[in-house]
Amino acid sequence: MRSYEVVVIVHPDLDEKAFTEVLDRVQGWITEADGKVTKVDLWGKKKLAYEIRKQTEGQYVIIYADMNPTFCSELERNLQLNESIMRFMVTIAIEVEDEPEVIETEAVEVEAVETETVETETVETETVETETVETEALETEAVEVVEEKEEE
Repeated sequence: MRSYEVVVIVHPDLDEKAFTEVLDRVQGWITEADGKVTKVDLWGKKKLAYEIRKQTEGQYVIIYADMNPTFCSELERNLQLNESIMRFMVTIAIEVEDEPEVIETEAVEVEAVETETVETETVETETVETETVETEALETEAVEVVEEKEEE
């Protein structure tokens, strides 16, 4: 058994009863295949990024389930044949560890960005100084060449 996330966008015009029937049907498919639904997140109606079947909104649902990997293709076929489901995506769930580690990671990234900014400013200053010195040296050489030609 593997952990999966099944994201489903259901037609927005379905009433509450029809919506729960669609969810029960999807959960039924998973349990019939010896799977287990661990969690269901109802995100509600959300605006779509682009129109799907002439609809600008959809009801988002995420179903977390443990099921056999061989059942995924059958589940996708069933989801595709259901007219109430506008879009779906079945992915392998990645287990996220404790939340404090995520916070520490973000703090390290912020410090790294600040360090890069300081180093970039230092490098730019050195580059400008180097260019100034090089420009002055070239001007001096050019003046010397012109003076030599005038003397000839």
